[in-house]
Amino acid sequence: MVEPYSTLWFIYLLAVFSVVTKLLREVPRALLLLVAALIQIVPVATSSLLVEEFCDRYVWFVIGFLFAGQILAFAHIAQRHPVPALAGLALWAAIDGALALMPSGSASFPTLAALPVLRLALGGAGALAVVATASLLTRIGGPLTDALRLFGERSMVIYLAFFLPMAATRAVLVKTGILPDVGWVSLMVTVVAATTPLVLERLIRPTPFAFLFRRPRTFHIVRHSPTSSGSVLRAA
Repeated sequence: MVEPYSTLWFIYLLAVFSVVTKLLREVPRALLLLVAALIQIVPVATSSLLVEEFCDRYVWFVIGFLFAGQILAFAHIAQRHPVPALAGLALWAAIDGALALMPSGSASFPTLAALPVLRLALGGAGALAVVATASLLTRIGGPLTDALRLFGERSMVIYLAFFLPMAATRAVLVKTGILPDVGWVSLMVTVVAATTPLVLERLIRPTPFAFLFRRPRTFHIVRHSPTSSGSVLRAA
């Protein structure tokens, strides 16, 4: 409960991010973004994984909260203009790959991509690349993109409950040796870890336990209103 195991720190910090952002709603947006960026840029070394991950990741929560509308607009632009979007993705891949492989000469930051300010900029560019790629995939259509859309729309449900089915499936497959190839084991673990939470969420949706996957309205950062963006509210 103090130091979460493995990637469970992310679920823990989601609540912390939400509470902190709600408490800081009156802080000017530019100042909030600046402080969040600074604590990500400045190396923070403590004995607490949660403190370090908070400093490293909070800026992305703030960006998503403040700029959800602009990010969605960017997704629509990429979808409507596939050729420039693909050219931009190719340019991003080349630059990002070069910087990720080019030594910086620093023991603390072995590559150029690891340098503090550059790391933040590349992280933002990478996030936009994911958004553009997802937008372009929606143009293809068909069962594959429909499935990807389903999983994407419910990604938070998956992240909240993937850990136990993932660990259990991995333990069973490793101990029984049913699938000797590590690639097939990884695929099976991924499929079970991604689909089980969706089944569980659907089963408990009409029950009082629905709060496990859907935050009660009282705890939303932004209140529901006729003019509010649904996507922004879901992000909040």
